[in-house]
Amino acid sequence: WSPDGKFIASASMDHTVQIWDAITGQSIVTYNGHVTGVVFVAWSLDGKLIASASVDGKVNVWDPTSGTAPRVFPHYTVVGSLAWSPDSTSIVTGDYNDDDSVRIWTIRTEKNTKVFPRTPGNQVYTVAWSLDGKLIAAGYDQHQVKIWRAATGEQILTYTGHHASVIDVQWSHNSRYIVSCGFDKTVQLWTIS
Repeated sequence: WSPDGKFIASASMDHTVQIWDAITGQSIVTYNGHVTGVVFVAWSLDGKLIASASVDGKVNVWDPTSGTAPRVFPHYTVVGSLAWSPDSTSIVTGDYNDDDSVRIWTIRTEKNTKVFPRTPGNQVYTVAWSLDGKLIAAGYDQHQVKIWRAATGEQILTYTGHHASVIDVQWSHNSRYIVSCGFDKTVQLWTIS
């Protein structure tokens, strides 16, 4: 959903990102910037940009109002997840397959500004940026959720309560709690302390 609730962005295996009117269901805009299926899409919190992640190893950032060509953020492998910083100036991405990295990208400069330490073979399935902008959570194939300081890349916590891959993490509005779910068929709520 767009932050104002008027539009929906969708990712598709036909290589497109589409913007839909939430009331009428009509397609408003179709973006063609990926060469393979698009697996994730997210609207910036200020509503000005859309980011899409693809099997082609790219994250494209689109301006839905101007229809300008996308900014492309290349990765080395499939990008399975992304999240916007609360101020809409950066994105965090989760790679999997050969790279298994969590990366921060600055939109204005189109640069990869941080790569968090990785564990080879531990695929990143999901990432989330806390609403206070201070922390990043990542859910992994090897049953973990890791918490990182966004500014320094310091890992401050590893949560190991799941018994299978963690497929989604979300922050509470006060940035003190995380809810995670996994292939172990559990949804878990936990605190950052």
